[in-house]
Amino acid sequence: MDYELIGQRTKAETSRVAIIQQLLDDCHTKYLDCLTTLSHVGANLNRKAGSMSQRDFPSIAESAEELQDRLTHEHSAKRRNRLHLLFLIRSGQVKTREQAAQHLLVHRNSIKNWLNAYKAGGLDQLLHVGTTGPKPEQKSLSAPVYEALKERVRHDGFSGYTGAQEWLQREFAVELPYSTVHKLIRYRLGAKLKRARPRHQKNDSDAACFPARLTRFLDTLFAFSPLPVRLFVQDEARFGLHEGITRRFITAPGVKPHQLVLPRYEYTWLYGAAEPATGESFFYEMPALDSACFQCFLDEFSLAFPKHMNVLVIDGAPAHIAHSLVIPDNVVLFRLPPYSPELNPMERVWQDLRKRLSTDLPAALEALVSDMTRVVREYTPEIVASLTGYAYLRQAIAQPK
Repeated sequence: MDYELIGQRTKAETSRVAIIQQLLDDCHTKYLDCLTTLSHVGANLNRKAGSMSQRDFPSIAESAEELQDRLTHEHSAKRRNRLHLLFLIRSGQVKTREQAAQHLLVHRNSIKNWLNAYKAGGLDQLLHVGTTGPKPEQKSLSAPVYEALKERVRHDGFSGYTGAQEWLQREFAVELPYSTVHKLIRYRLGAKLKRARPRHQKNDSDAACFPARLTRFLDTLFAFSPLPVRLFVQDEARFGLHEGITRRFITAPGVKPHQLVLPRYEYTWLYGAAEPATGESFFYEMPALDSACFQCFLDEFSLAFPKHMNVLVIDGAPAHIAHSLVIPDNVVLFRLPPYSPELNPMERVWQDLRKRLSTDLPAALEALVSDMTRVVREYTPEIVASLTGYAYLRQAIAQPK
């Protein structure tokens, strides 16, 4: 065995181990140096962040109590957020922009912009909220075209948004996308698709003259009536068990909603009168529409308003013009022209009442009457006035100077 060769190998391995150990010691030393350096850098950053957090927020001139009071009485959501920011800073609840952004659930850039606005012009500059939308010179329609569109919507209207799009192109050579026309008409002009109501051709002249006739009649009544004059509109509506009050439902695409209806032919009639000027109303449920029931309604209506001369605008239903009627002394009937249901705003009351009824099928006629009673009792004068307050009626009842 060559012991000399083995000894040489052992010395070589020992030397390599020593070199590796030296390298490991050097790496460990450098690692500790790096940790020390990073610790110093972190401390410096924290000091800078602390100093920056103090510089981030300007000096708030308003007190916390004043800001809280303004915050309580501010209705604009955008201004409330800005006032809330100042209140958080003034009360010391936030120390950095990041904390303020997290507290108000906004981006930190919004915090920066609000603080810059406060630095530049104080509270007035901060609370100034500009209008959104394109600049006037960027509007898609010129003023004359926009006014023409508004007039067309008020009078003739369009069969659809595509029709409006074609009309703008044909009349003014203005080409707009369908989405733009829809947003312009539906949201800016507040118009929407409505189902047209049939109108007889004979009602044009009489309906046009009716507001003037009513005004002249009321002026005469004002001059000679010993009692204060009030103007009511009157109508009746039939409600039955077989009528399915269908409404729209949210369903998945391609799924048509269904609603149960049953062929039960039991009815009741609801008589109603409303004063467009004040919204005061009078309803009476009767089993039929005939002269006897209408006589009962007139008697009860007269007793409900005994201290006034009540003008009741009615249509030409046979029950309203029966010779057997005895008109109370404080009630005057004034007939609408034929074929003119659009002049009677009580039609809108019935339409609204049907929408408010329950969609569940009533078990019996008594349940339907109970549901109708619930809806009628929920009507406030403000709701009735909004439904019946046609302009020509309000102008007609205005007492002459």
